[in-house]
Amino acid sequence: MFPLQKNINHPVESEAQTDNRYYSIFNNAPIGIFRSTPAGKFIEVNKTLAMLLGYGSPQEALEQITDISRQIYVQSLKRQLVVSQTESSDQVQIFENVYKRKNGEHFIANLYLKVVKGENGETLFLEGMVEDITDRKNQEARLAESELKYKKLLEEAPVGIMLLKDSQPELVNKALLNMLGFNSAEEPKTEDICGVAHQEHHKTVQERLETVKNESITHPVTSHFKVNTLDEKIMHLAEYKTTFEVNNVKYTQLIVQDITGIIEAEKGKKSWPAKMSTSNANCNCSNG
Repeated sequence: MFPLQKNINHPVESEAQTDNRYYSIFNNAPIGIFRSTPAGKFIEVNKTLAMLLGYGSPQEALEQITDISRQIYVQSLKRQLVVSQTESSDQVQIFENVYKRKNGEHFIANLYLKVVKGENGETLFLEGMVEDITDRKNQEARLAESELKYKKLLEEAPVGIMLLKDSQPELVNKALLNMLGFNSAEEPKTEDICGVAHQEHHKTVQERLETVKNESITHPVTSHFKVNTLDEKIMHLAEYKTTFEVNNVKYTQLIVQDITGIIEAEKGKKSWPAKMSTSNANCNCSNG
């Protein structure tokens, strides 16, 4: 199954030594290896494949598995398609299949399969390797589920949320789009976001967006700025910024809250003493 290249720096091995080395590699390989007939019976299996299929030894697997399609494949008809496709090519074919163990438990694996033919082109047997990818597929499924939950949370959040990758918006939720006056179907770029910033804060916002990719923020950082929305409203926003890495790629998450009402209320409170003084002065004049 694995032709071994001779090392010219060492004495030529005897046939027995070559066979022993071949079987050592075959039996101790960390991946399942087998030979089978086109009809569906194993000719040879290694320890890894026997264990993967739930058998105590290669011999037990060879004795008890008499029909690969029925006993190993969850979808028994799929093996016929796999064999047919492999026989029509002289290259190694790769398939992702769902298999079942002796106890009925399912697992997902990549199958690398090649046909070995005789001098007249007839199929002698199939050689293959089986790589268990169940854990990887489960991790991918969990990641996809997490991404779906995050996107749902993003869309339904009452505050504005933006995810930046290399200072460019990767995700922007509806709340922030609506807050800034963008159409929900639009995807604003950095220059669009800078453009809505109030003139007195335009440069600051632009610089902040350009430098976030170089920052490392372990705790949320808060900043306030003023914007002119696309529908010509003036808003005061509070921004909460954090950074994190995924696969060595730095992301920045911005949570933006509309604090216009709070700012206006504070301005109103500050103006009360002046208004009261004016009111009292007017009253004194009237009384005089």
